Amino acid sequence: MKILFSISLSAILLLSVGCKSSKTTKTTTEQNAAVPSIITSTNFRKVEIDKEIFNATTNLPAFDTAYIIADTLHIITGKLQACDAEHFSTFTNGSMMKSLPPQGLVKLFLMANPTCKNTSAFHLKFNLVNMRFRQDNKDGGNRTTIVRLLGWETPLTYRF
Repeated sequence: MKILFSISLSAILLLSVGCKSSKTTKTTTEQNAAVPSIITSTNFRKVEIDKEIFNATTNLPAFDTAYIIADTLHIITGKLQACDAEHFSTFTNGSMMKSLPPQGLVKLFLMANPTCKNTSAFHLKFNLVNMRFRQDNKDGGNRTTIVRLLGWETPLTYRF
């Protein structure tokens, strides 16, 4: 009799857990359907060092999120009038601010395409190797650079 009771109790518990997990899956699927599609860049272009373009660029595209993972700067934009992630570039003026750790400025640039009428969100990826500035000291050098992405209030820490 105890065995029959244990089996019945186990079956009820399994069914209740199974119902909860299918309900969660349905909710997750509904949430994913509500998320707009994002165009993701497939190549990791380096941050370009060009003082003239950096100084001449005044109209910066808006973006929602910026973060660094390993050597990659990720920038996620809201909906912008652009057809391709290849129209975006990042520029630095090549100089580092004298601080510990050193700091460098970066600007996001969107080359306008007058024939493009689409608005899309983008997940852009840029290689930060050009932002490496090693400060020599007794400990083998500071292997950190602060990346100040103009248009983003929080400085980003790049460790290499």
